[in-house]
Amino acid sequence: MRRKVFQHFANMLPQRFLDLPSGFDLAVFANHEKGVALFNILTGEAFIDGVPNVDLRTASEYQAWLGKEMANHRIAKDALLKAEFGVSFVVDNMQLKESYGHQFRSAQFSFHCESILRTDEAEYECRRNDVKVWGFDPPYWTQLYGSAKAEA
Repeated sequence: MRRKVFQHFANMLPQRFLDLPSGFDLAVFANHEKGVALFNILTGEAFIDGVPNVDLRTASEYQAWLGKEMANHRIAKDALLKAEFGVSFVVDNMQLKESYGHQFRSAQFSFHCESILRTDEAEYECRRNDVKVWGFDPPYWTQLYGSAKAEA
């Protein structure tokens, strides 16, 4: 039973991300335009192309979610030796539109996601890809970058 639960966790990380990513993370990705984000779910740390990025929210949000789910299944925190989630991303067709004095940004996001969870017994993986158009402002872009870089 425990193995099925860990595989479920590995499957859920990409699914959650592709279904509804953090607006702040989308704004960060749009600012970088392409790269590889790595989220350490055990520590809550996030990196883009190997550089720490404190603006990314997914790692800490997923850390809280995974902790709650493990507690619900009565699994000790130290049962996981590794819990990482990686996203290769490319952002295209970034647009800035105005309506009644408000600015709205959107872009096409191409994602390749991979999750890896490791216990002392096994490793659990999941890979998923998707391409979607997402809006990422307001308030995400403005809070992170102000009005700078209005059009890519």
